[in-house]
Amino acid sequence: MEIIVSSKNSHPLAPIPSELRKHVAAIHTSGQLSFLERKMFNVFLANAFDTLLSQRRHVIPVNILADMIGFNSKNVGDLKDALTGIMKKVLEYDLLAETGDWEAAPLLAYAAIKSGQCHYEFSSFLAEKLADPEIYTTINLHLQRKVSGAYALALYENCVRFRSVGSTGWISVQKWRMLLGADASTYDEFKHFNDQVIKKSIIDVNKNMDIQLTAEYRRENRRVVEIKFLIEEKGGGARGGVSNDAELERIKSTEAFRKLTALGVGQSLAATWIQQDPERALAAANYTDKKVSQKLIKSSPAGYVRKVFLGDAEIPLSQENASPAAAAHAASSSGDEDRLNEVRAKLAALSDAERASYVVEYAREGGAVTSYNPDTGKFRILAERTGFTAWLSKKFSQR
Repeated sequence: MEIIVSSKNSHPLAPIPSELRKHVAAIHTSGQLSFLERKMFNVFLANAFDTLLSQRRHVIPVNILADMIGFNSKNVGDLKDALTGIMKKVLEYDLLAETGDWEAAPLLAYAAIKSGQCHYEFSSFLAEKLADPEIYTTINLHLQRKVSGAYALALYENCVRFRSVGSTGWISVQKWRMLLGADASTYDEFKHFNDQVIKKSIIDVNKNMDIQLTAEYRRENRRVVEIKFLIEEKGGGARGGVSNDAELERIKSTEAFRKLTALGVGQSLAATWIQQDPERALAAANYTDKKVSQKLIKSSPAGYVRKVFLGDAEIPLSQENASPAAAAHAASSSGDEDRLNEVRAKLAALSDAERASYVVEYAREGGAVTSYNPDTGKFRILAERTGFTAWLSKKFSQR
């Protein structure tokens, strides 16, 4: 679903996606944003995402902003306070990086409310970082209105990036406090941090969001020193992620996974792409590989392959542009290739009526079909198209 916003002169503005693909470093901040500030920043980033590099100042109608964060748009004073609060916050990234490198930037360089419109700017440095990331995670902007506290939203953001691998891994208690913004002295005692922040946030996320969290604790001398969150999809299904360990291992053995991770794409994101659309994932990797070998990519290969995979342009799906070694490796996986070819043939053989029937079934199971055009039989939004294709492929392969 996309929300179309209009300016006062009724010319349509760009649609605001209901899901935000957010730079992981922006999620792993020190967590000091208030609940309202965190939701507002997510909407700002989603609204500006497609023009981060081409447009310095961004605009969103106050009533739309308020609706997307679940706020009373008439209370402009609190909105101004939240804007001021965001401008005072510094993004430190990446708190989970192991290299020891450190960079920081203010979240907003400018903000204003004029004639019912909210204007804002990111610094050029931050815009470049946010526009060309190596790893993204997806945050549902509609669901973020349902959680009741800042700690729960921060926990969701810091766990959802790991939904494809099913676990955050072990992270120190002190780092979790930084990530969630739980820096009050009362939380120096783990019992209070666990009862008031961790446990309450888990209940909030599990009740209102699209993942299910379970906490595990690691102790040293009876003292809890690390926490790991296990992540499951609601209803046991896979939404944009890999549903089980066996499937994840199968994906990790593919040529697409090897090539994507070699280009700098994170393992979780690479697995998600392959699960959604294995054909396009491999094609995007091959295409980017060729551009890298020709020295035609000036930005990061990971950012480039992301744009190729998520773009609407057709990518050559054959191995003709791949290296001989890559083609030989792909040919060696004959079992997977035969199965994939069989699924492709079934998809291509569907009549318009059959495809429409499957779309209805997919929607009944909770799939997103807002961009589906029954006249053309196609989805306009790539995420919806790949989600439907993955669902249909899984359905065919189980027969």
